[in-house]
Amino acid sequence: MSKIWRRGVQPDNILTYKAILDLNDKLNSTDNELHDYVENRVVPGTYFYETEGDKAKNRYLWMRGLAIVAGAFVPVLVNISIPYNSYVTTLLSLSVVILVSLEGVLHYRERYRNYRSTSNALAQECYLMFMRASPYDKCTADTTKLRAEFVKRTEGYISREVASTLNTMTEPQKEETTGNGQKKGDRKNVAQEVSKNKGTASEDNKGAKEEEVNVS
Repeated sequence: MSKIWRRGVQPDNILTYKAILDLNDKLNSTDNELHDYVENRVVPGTYFYETEGDKAKNRYLWMRGLAIVAGAFVPVLVNISIPYNSYVTTLLSLSVVILVSLEGVLHYRERYRNYRSTSNALAQECYLMFMRASPYDKCTADTTKLRAEFVKRTEGYISREVASTLNTMTEPQKEETTGNGQKKGDRKNVAQEVSKNKGTASEDNKGAKEEEVNVS
């Protein structure tokens, strides 16, 4: 039984990994080394990438959604009179800047993409090996060669994921551009846009009050 079950994870919640373990027990029962490698390395790795990918996706969606909602409220609040309006507006503006800046540092979207693609690749590699499909069809009679090919390809997926995640977390953020050359996704522009909306709305309110005084 794999270590992930001994950590208290319920098999019913991760049927993919239970299916891999069942197939591993049936098809690799004669090759103890391959059986142990799948059970103690591939299955826990697949589970890790799947769960961490879901966490990264949920955190990205929450942070992005909160930033959008808070940013939308700023120009509305500066045009209405409510108690502590300036404090609320300032707090929302600060929240937008913090959330968008954290998104550029933590890279939840990129991490989700890396984790999920690696999880799917590991699961697919297991099924290809279990069914002796290409490229494993050429080494069906030689279990040692089959095991070596499977380990090489599996460790290659894991190494590429680690390298990709490290590059994502350490390299400077690149500016995306639209088709007409305009910058897209610039974190500073978001903060400036919020401040601009706040300042424009304040000037409109000031102008409206001056007009009321002149009329009276």
